[in-house]
This record gives sequence, C-alpha cells and structure tokens, in this order.
Amino acid sequence: MGVLKKLPILNLRRRGKLPERGTDKPEPTPSSDGQLTSESVSHLSSQSDHQSPAEAPAEAPAEAPAGAPAASSAQHAYGATDEEMEAVAEMQSEADGPFSGIDTFTVLRFLRGCKGSAKQARKRYAAYVTWRAAENVDNVFDELLPDDVDLEGELTAMYNPRILDGLDKLGRPVVYSNLGAIDFGWCNRNGCDTKLLARRHVRELEKIQRAVYASPRPERGHLFIIDVGGCTLSRFLHGWKLWMEDASLGQRYYPELMGTVCILRGPSSAAWGLRQVQRFLDPDTAAKFELHAGPPLPFVREHLDEALVPPELFTDESERGEASLGDHEA
Repeated sequence: MGVLKKLPILNLRRRGKLPERGTDKPEPTPSSDGQLTSESVSHLSSQSDHQSPAEAPAEAPAEAPAGAPAASSAQHAYGATDEEMEAVAEMQSEADGPFSGIDTFTVLRFLRGCKGSAKQARKRYAAYVTWRAAENVDNVFDELLPDDVDLEGELTAMYNPRILDGLDKLGRPVVYSNLGAIDFGWCNRNGCDTKLLARRHVRELEKIQRAVYASPRPERGHLFIIDVGGCTLSRFLHGWKLWMEDASLGQRYYPELMGTVCILRGPSSAAWGLRQVQRFLDPDTAAKFELHAGPPLPFVREHLDEALVPPELFTDESERGEASLGDHEA
C-alpha cells in the first residue's frame, strides 16, 4: 500500500527541518532546573561524540518560508533573524523579567513558540517556571513510576521511548517509541493512570531537551519515530486522554524541540486518529507529522543511516541480512 497519508509538511526550511542560517556553537544544555550553566555544557561536551557546529560542513542560506520576516544580512546563531535577536536581547536585559539570565536559545524557543510575540513569550516562560516548581520536575529522574519495582519493570517493557545513539541525516537527536505495545487494560488494572503515564512522558521530555541542546544544531529539534504497528482503533481510543495530555505538555512547556514526527506502520484508522490529535495542536506543530503505512524501512531510511535504524523496524531476518551486507560492502 505504501503511504497511507503523508500529511503536508509546511515550511520545510523552517526551524528544525532543513539547513538554516548560522552555524554558531549552541549554548549550554539545561540543568536540572531547566536553566543553563557553563558546567552543564562542559559535562555534555565531554560526554557527547556528536559533531560540533565548528566541524559541521558550511551550508548555503536556506530559502525563507512564505510570510517569514526578511532575512538578515548577518548570520546569527540558531538561524535567527535580526528581529528575533533584537527581541531576545531586549527580554534578556529586563532585570525583573522572566528571561533575565536565561540563555539565548531558550528565549528564542519560547519567542518562536509564541509566533514572535515577546509579550506571550514572557507569560509562557513564567508559566513554565511555575509549572516546573509545582510539579517538582527537577526530581522526576529520581522517581519510580509506578512506585513498585516489578510494576515499573513491566510498564517499561511496553512504554519506554528511547533516544538512539546517534543523529539523523539532519544532525538531530532521534527518539524511538513503540506506542503499539502499550496495554491500557494492564495499566488500568495496575493503577497506572493517565497522570502517572504523563509523568513518565515529562521525564522523557527532559531527556529530549537535554539531547537537543547538546546537538550540533539545536534549532532543528529532534526526530520522533513512532511505531504504531499493532495499535488498533480501540487501543488508540483507550489512550486518548494520554495522547492529549502528552501533546499539551510538549506544546506548552517544551516549545520548538520537535523537528519531525515520523509515524510508521499506521493501520487504516491511523489517518483519522492523527487528524483528531492535530485539531488540538498549533498548526505549525501539526504540520511536522508524517504518517506512513506498509513496511517501515523505506520511510525511516529517508531520515536515518542504516546503522541507526532501530532493530524493531526490521520486519524479518532477510531485511537484517540485507542491511548487514550493505554495511559490509560500504
């Protein structure tokens, strides 16, 4: 069948999609409290094997999307325009403002997430700081979710998004998640409600944020591969509250970290289900989704080198053998 529906991907050269202007070195990664420190970037630099911006190949300026601000004659970090950098600098200079002392990329993310409105960006970041404190996000990595070792192990086996050990062809971190494996009946029987599952999602968002900040071009966000093979319409509807809560958390508190969402092995009902989710998303975010049916490898290879393809996406041993042979020949 091939492509069930490949949703229109708007503004392909926008942030996180195709090469942008500027190749300046990204700023430090967020610390546990969501802000950046020089110590945190030193730690990440020592831990990461990723190509640094200085080592990245030079790229021609990208064509600006329709309706975008006029291109700058200067090259700024994160593909920013003059107007964006002026707004960022102004907000950072406000002694009593929410962005005082906050790194440039974080300010830029919230500004872009608010469509260039500095007023809305201030409100949104202030709400983010309040939410982090109220939800004790700084300690989310210390929690056992659920608070039982055996149950936590069983849940992790079916709901465990993971960051792959490498970057996609655009230099973005890659997250793989097999949503078709979640058994919501088991979750209900064992007290793993939407609140707990969403808490686990916050933990994953924190990991993703750190990975994006540590990547060579953080403005490109990350690639999120969602495997929905085996996810029936009934299972999708059972997880409706979770999908909505996860989407809301990402959009409100982690803006501009998403580059592309690649949904693989979509059943016949997947296009309908995705449209329901997109109704609640910002149009620009909704446009970042790709939905594919059929064997997943042809689509995932558009984004990943062979060595990085998750083993779950090889449908049989012959595909594994072909991949291994190709790597050997290369």
